[in-house]
Amino acid sequence: MTLAADNQLELRGLAKAYGKRAVLGPIDLVIPAATLVAVLGTNGAGKSTLLGSIAGVLRHTGRVSYAGASIRPGDGCAYLPQRMRFPAHATVDETLGLFRQLVGQVVDRVTPADGFLPEGARRIEELSGGQAQRVALACTVMGAPRILLLDEPFANLDEPGRAEATRLVRAHRDAGATVLVASPAAADVLSICDRSITIEAGRLVGPMETIT
Repeated sequence: MTLAADNQLELRGLAKAYGKRAVLGPIDLVIPAATLVAVLGTNGAGKSTLLGSIAGVLRHTGRVSYAGASIRPGDGCAYLPQRMRFPAHATVDETLGLFRQLVGQVVDRVTPADGFLPEGARRIEELSGGQAQRVALACTVMGAPRILLLDEPFANLDEPGRAEATRLVRAHRDAGATVLVASPAAADVLSICDRSITIEAGRLVGPMETIT
């Protein structure tokens, strides 16, 4: 599945507040399809709020659209939060099976390489942080999402895990998906991304930059 090159993600006046306290925006941004964007900023800058608002899991004001149509939760948009919570007693295979049901019959654009995931019979509660992150990433990239929102996806991953995670992310970008990867450490993501944006105190700092 290859997505049309003119499909773009648009944010118009995107803002989030808790009561009278503004925590994000307003943000206006246009991101072309087939673009891998680094979302940079210190802890608490608003990166997670931005991704959660785009994904539709946080109520916000303003408009988020893709190819001119408003995005509804689950409408071709896959979201990996910083902390993905799974049932502790579920096995790896059971967890993957649950997410497969949510995705439906959509054919996977790319699947993790052999050895990336822990043994299927192991329970989530038995996994290390890095192993649980591998499961979370595999669940998120199932199917063929048009938009992939990843909040610190490389956290706790060792070098082999990070290399495979990078391959998965780039494969979706190469097939036409719009991918946003949030990280407080520029060194973790700039080398794999096409463009970058920086957020400070909930606002964009300057225009989106092309990474050369």
